[in-house]
Amino acid sequence: MQANGTYDLSNKNLDFTRSQHFVLGYDVLPAKDWRVKVETYYQLLSNVPVTNYSSSFSMLNSGASFNPNEQGYLQNNGSGTNYGLELTIEKFFSKGYYGLLTGTVYESKYKGSNSVEHNTAFNGKYVYNALVGKEFKLGKEKRNSFTIDVK
Repeated sequence: MQANGTYDLSNKNLDFTRSQHFVLGYDVLPAKDWRVKVETYYQLLSNVPVTNYSSSFSMLNSGASFNPNEQGYLQNNGSGTNYGLELTIEKFFSKGYYGLLTGTVYESKYKGSNSVEHNTAFNGKYVYNALVGKEFKLGKEKRNSFTIDVK
């Protein structure tokens, strides 16, 4: 909202951001209750809203600060790329336990209206997770259970 109480409608005619996704994966079950998965991906973003003057601003960074974006006078001339490699090792729930180990190395880049490539606010370069759980059967007839999970 502007100082005089009216709204700035300069972004009213912005178009949708476009995205093309390319994924190549390999999934194997080396044992009855195990899976190993490798996946590589590439995402090409175009038509991204950026300022109409030379700057590094891009809507691809919106949401990183949890503050509302009040940037006006945007145009759909920005771009971005995301690409990476993921590995997942999974033990399905059986024999009272399960596990999941994931790891990803990735890049997340963008170009604002200044045509310079920058890291996005979301470019953490890597992420990994480990999760394991165990179920304990309880009671005379083992009909109840108690589960412990750790991440």
